[in-house]
Parts: sequence; C-alpha cells; structure tokens
Amino acid sequence: MLEEFLEDITVAGVPLNSQHKAHRMDGESPNMRKMAALGDCNCCDYFVFGHENLVVLIEETRLEDQIRNLMNKYDYLDSTDKRNHVTKLMLQENRLKVYGSLLVLCRLFCAAADGAAASISLDTKYSFWLVASVSEQTDEVIPVDHLKDRLYGELRGLLSKTVMCSVEVVPVEALAGKLASLAEPPAGPEPAG
Repeated sequence: MLEEFLEDITVAGVPLNSQHKAHRMDGESPNMRKMAALGDCNCCDYFVFGHENLVVLIEETRLEDQIRNLMNKYDYLDSTDKRNHVTKLMLQENRLKVYGSLLVLCRLFCAAADGAAASISLDTKYSFWLVASVSEQTDEVIPVDHLKDRLYGELRGLLSKTVMCSVEVVPVEALAGKLASLAEPPAGPEPAG
C-alpha cells in the first residue's frame, strides 16, 4: 500500500541522496490524502518509520524565506507584535500539518487490509522534524529554540506525551545523519561483566 509513496527526500528542491527515502504525504500523484479519502488537508511533506514503533513526520521548509516574507507582510506592526504574530502563524501552520498528517495516517492504516495496519498501533510514538536552513540572521528575528519549544509544548499539550515524543528543528545539513540514526536501534545498557 505505501510503496507507491516511497521516494527520495527532496530538500530545497534537491534530492538529499538516494539512500534516504521517505513516504511522500503531500504529493499530487500519487496522492496519499486522496487514498485516505480526504481532501487537500494540510499535512507534512514526508513520514518515515523509525525503530521501536516510531513514526517521524518531516516538514521541509525554507525557514528564512518564510520568516522574511511574513515579517514583510506584517510590517505595519511594531517589532515585538510582528515577531509574536509571525511566531503564532508559524506555530498554527505546523500544528495543522501535524494534525492533518496524523489524520491521513489514521485513515490509511484503519482501512489497510494488507497488513500495513500492523505498522501503526496505540503504542506508536510520533516525532515532528521541521527541516530548515537556519542562519544567525533568522535566529535574531525569531529564536529557533523558542519556536521549537513553543511548538513542542503546543503539540504535547494537545496530543499528550504518550503520542508526541519530540519536536525538532533539524538543520538541512544534519538531516542525512538523523535519518541514518533512525535505522539503528538505540544503544541499550552495557552488559554487566
């Protein structure tokens, strides 16, 4: 069922590399939302399965451009109000993408008859990665850690810590390493000896 959505991850229009693949959620052809019998709801760009019943939702964004465009759009506000409003808009947008992604996955896996439903269970944990190019200039306008902490707080507050286990802003340069680490089970305690 999901094989048709598996593709190379593209970041800023360029494929990351062929060894890192993910399931495309917001594509037009094939259209995962349509397969889930939904309209064009907001959802993340990709999802990948990790070890220990983990699903990572990945949203690729050009964070600097997004912040700059929103700051310009609301230029009539004073600097503090503008920064607060832009932060609020970014939080709302990403929160909607996470909720939409969870709805798509829920509908797909509930309808699956080919064993794919076993991939998702009530024990499944979700992480959200906002993959972005980040510079010091962006961090001066809206501190990235502040954005991450606020988004994490909102998602965990509404979804609970049993569902949303982490939210990360992942620099583009670090994405390949983070994806590689998903395939490796976490190190357990050292054997006694």
